[in-house]
Amino acid sequence: MRYDYLIVGQGLAGSALAIQLLKRSRKFLLIDKPSENFSSVVAAGLYNPITGRNWVKTWMADKIFPYMQSYYREVEEMTHLKLLLDKTIYRPFSTLDEQNDWFGRSEDEIYSDYIHEVRASPLDDKVISNPIGGLEIKQGGNLLIPEYLNAIRRLLQENGCYQEEHFDFKEVKVDGVKCVYRGHEFGRIIFCLGPQYADSEIWKFLPFNLVKGEILTVNVKMKLSKIYNKSSFVLPIDDNTLRIGSTYDHARLDNVPTEKAKMQLLGKMKGFFKPAFQVIDQKAGVRPATIDRKPFLGMHPNDKKLVIFNGLGAKGVTLGPYFANHLLNHLENDTNLLKEVEINRIIK
Repeated sequence: MRYDYLIVGQGLAGSALAIQLLKRSRKFLLIDKPSENFSSVVAAGLYNPITGRNWVKTWMADKIFPYMQSYYREVEEMTHLKLLLDKTIYRPFSTLDEQNDWFGRSEDEIYSDYIHEVRASPLDDKVISNPIGGLEIKQGGNLLIPEYLNAIRRLLQENGCYQEEHFDFKEVKVDGVKCVYRGHEFGRIIFCLGPQYADSEIWKFLPFNLVKGEILTVNVKMKLSKIYNKSSFVLPIDDNTLRIGSTYDHARLDNVPTEKAKMQLLGKMKGFFKPAFQVIDQKAGVRPATIDRKPFLGMHPNDKKLVIFNGLGAKGVTLGPYFANHLLNHLENDTNLLKEVEINRIIK
């Protein structure tokens, strides 16, 4: 059978790409083995327009965040599910210099769409320690990732374009005109396998910077509505359940939870989060991060029929929808890829 595309992997990247192809009425097949995909499933699904140690507006926020909202609302209509949960994010100040800096930035129009309030006095003092106030951030929240991935999978199955199996790189045959995989012909193969790229000779030249992250699920006798963020996040899941994360480990790249990470996260909660809580679960996954924290998009230097869409790192919720559309515009309309994301930026 002849298809326009084969998508390999149904994480956040592959799912966004599949929705874009459905909207474009393209004939495609997506191959995935859910039990092998830990990076997207384990992720907390946070989206935050002001990030990093220096509290700066995230890269391309003015374009990516409106597109993200529109994309997930459309998926919600397609699946009849509520998947994107808008929540205020509160970051307590550690120093008066931080406080003064944000009072100054609040007058800058480039931050006006993202700042709800800059506080000089405590907020939710029974929940967190924030004696000199903090920053309330708009346009933040979380995506219900397992529910989202399951909904996309059902949608693809209903449309006859999903196949559950382990992808074998050795069975890919390319000749510059077409790609063949297990008897089917494809115009292009797009690889969205996250950290599993390491199994491939095709993409081994790309300098990924994989990082393991662990999160805790805890039970607490208090209903929270905000996300709190101070060196780690506290994310409300339901009336009595929170997620706490995340850790960063570049050395031990597996999906096995560790006592070390658990103690690290619990240590960050001391002196910050006030209510008593009980740990009920711990999960680990490896993020497909890159050396410059920008995704990898583009065609293989030796065969333009092989394409990669990977390296979304910890920002897959926001980057996935926008750059799935960006990549398809490049493949189908010959538009230029942004230099910050095209793989040519790192090919010697």
